[in-house]
Amino acid sequence: MTDLRNTTASHVLERYFDDVAQGNEGDAEIQELTLEGTVLHYKVKIRHHQVATIRVPFNGKKNIDVYSLTTYAEGNIDVINPSPDDQKVCVDTPFGQMCITLTEIISLVATLV
Repeated sequence: MTDLRNTTASHVLERYFDDVAQGNEGDAEIQELTLEGTVLHYKVKIRHHQVATIRVPFNGKKNIDVYSLTTYAEGNIDVINPSPDDQKVCVDTPFGQMCITLTEIISLVATLV
């Protein structure tokens, strides 16, 4: 089993999921990214976080959390023989579901190999 965290592939996937994260302070973190044979296993923590600054009379400004929600995208993909069940990854966000197709994930990883 090869740990692919802290590799270029991991950074590319993290940047992709950073864009999926909602809110002005949303971000993503690759928690697991391993390759065992031809099976790629991934687990991504996605934090949807929106912060607003409000004026407080006689006290200046204060930041408040509008929303903060953590979701995960996790799965296994056989990159040589992908299963129809692995065709897309969907992430729940505060505004509905966002999905990435298996083809897009493989393309992101393949450009780095």
